[in-house]
Amino acid sequence: MEKERSFFSKQLKNIMFEKGISQKDLSDKLEVSYTVVSRWVNGGRNPELASIKRIAKALDVPFDYFLEKETDTADKNEDLKNKNFDLIIKLIDKQNKMVEEKMKRYEAENNLLRNEIRNIKKTLNNPERK
Repeated sequence: MEKERSFFSKQLKNIMFEKGISQKDLSDKLEVSYTVVSRWVNGGRNPELASIKRIAKALDVPFDYFLEKETDTADKNEDLKNKNFDLIIKLIDKQNKMVEEKMKRYEAENNLLRNEIRNIKKTLNNPERK
């Protein structure tokens, strides 16, 4: 299962793509190893605040571009609630279908039993019986 990347790494990857800057280019600009930048981009590690300031300056974006805002978290929570709600609805629908199928089988079995009882009564009440 792929590890979910942090908000920072998603933002870093997006801005690097938009500006056409490679990981090697950024590592050269910041004078850090390619491996460090790769870890930031792939979500293996988040930089310290001082490094975020240097990254923002090197990429010519505001410092807070890399910081997740309260509304981002609220939106994620709302999305999660909606997904959970959708899953609950699907589960309820599935349960309802199962109950309907069981009811149909029950009704069919009940009809068979009624017919058998009716046939038995006819046989018992039949005057031709010895």
